[in-house]
Amino acid sequence: MVLPVTHVGRSMLWLLSCENRRVLAHADAGLAGPGLTSTRAAALFCFQDESGLLVGEPAEDPCLAQSAPSGLAARMVEAGLLPTNRRAAHLTLTPAGRCARTAAARLANIANTEMI
Repeated sequence: MVLPVTHVGRSMLWLLSCENRRVLAHADAGLAGPGLTSTRAAALFCFQDESGLLVGEPAEDPCLAQSAPSGLAARMVEAGLLPTNRRAAHLTLTPAGRCARTAAARLANIANTEMI
């Protein structure tokens, strides 16, 4: 049985959606210096060490579900964050990708501190 969505329910979902867009816009603005977006930063954070990831692993993160893993990987290759071998099933960060991950982590810590 499907229950009708009340006006209050629609308002709460709408408000949550609006706040989510605001938070992501704030994050994107803060990450613009190193040329990142919140989605790319979240993908960089999936690389915990130098061993790399399989191409589909970043998509397992709920924050990245909106983007297909191959498309995200292609955009990160274009940005110089991943090597140019588009056929690779195993991804590693380039030196620029490691620097971007470090910069994104620093900026994320600053943003987290501001929001608390």
